[in-house]
Amino acid sequence: MPGSSSLDRSALKILCACLALTWAICLPIRAQDGRLRVALIGFTRASTDHSSEAAGKAAALLNSSLGSDSRVSLVDRSIVEPALKGIGYDGSINMSCDEARKVGSAIGCDFYITGKLELFTRSDRVAEEHEEALVGVMIVDGRTGALVEFDFISERAETREAAVA
Repeated sequence: MPGSSSLDRSALKILCACLALTWAICLPIRAQDGRLRVALIGFTRASTDHSSEAAGKAAALLNSSLGSDSRVSLVDRSIVEPALKGIGYDGSINMSCDEARKVGSAIGCDFYITGKLELFTRSDRVAEEHEEALVGVMIVDGRTGALVEFDFISERAETREAAVA
């Protein structure tokens, strides 16, 4: 697919920046084996097919990056999905601290990552169009429900591929 390598690079930059900051904050908090148990919930409720595809690629890239980090024990999807279904989690990223804590407790993780990624065609004036990529990534403490890190990035370009590059 054209532009998918730019999406991968962009998503990796965003996610690595978030993870680096979180690891710096949370290194003293570790699971019994010395690694952080991190669950990737993923990017939720994309409004378009293009956004869903980009969100899926970003989640896969993050999953691969987390899986190769020796400081992290990535919680398997076969545990995450039934846990979320069991508590009736509907994919919302707008949660109270108590709701966020329940999600982390159901999964059994130290931290979980969720967010939203959207791609839009916008127009500032007549006969002008541009593409805009909006990405929000949230890292949540699974024990307390506290939002540990949030990063929001907005990119504007002439093409969709360039907006996510």
